[in-house]
Amino acid sequence: ITYNGGQLTIDTTNLGSFSVTASSIEVDEGFPTLSNVSSLSLTASGANNDTGGITVNTPLDTPNGSITLIADSGDITVNVGGTLTAGGGGITLTANNGAITTYNTLSSTGDLDLTANNDIDLHGQLDPQGNLNITSNNGSINITADMDVGGNFTASAANNIFIGITDPSVGGFLNLSAGD
Repeated sequence: ITYNGGQLTIDTTNLGSFSVTASSIEVDEGFPTLSNVSSLSLTASGANNDTGGITVNTPLDTPNGSITLIADSGDITVNVGGTLTAGGGGITLTANNGAITTYNTLSSTGDLDLTANNDIDLHGQLDPQGNLNITSNNGSINITADMDVGGNFTASAANNIFIGITDPSVGGFLNLSAGD
């Protein structure tokens, strides 16, 4: 990794895993495809009393690895320009004290695990070849995007679960649990 006048350059040739921990993280244009990486991990700690969240505005692609995003005190947002593609494993999004909102595709060869303290709003395609597990500890789950789940689909919310699509594809069982 080199830093030159505001530009971060990452040589991924011999990089086995890539991990970043910062107070908050925004992934913008120019983030490289991490072809040789077995795992990508981004953790927003919120240490500087800022948002403590993670915002993805450009594709995050690990053709041979998994993706883990953890926001300790803020939200995780995957905007229209952002996608998450894990070609060598699963995707895990965890917002310990926040919400998860996606507007674009989450695709993995493994499981897709989404856990938030607050609401989870999914407006982008959900395409795990493995299981889809969604947990909102103190909020609701709102799904308005197509989903093609290779395995089981499990969702649990403290409040409501809304699935606003007419033909979800689930290869295994469906288990939904909402409210008290």
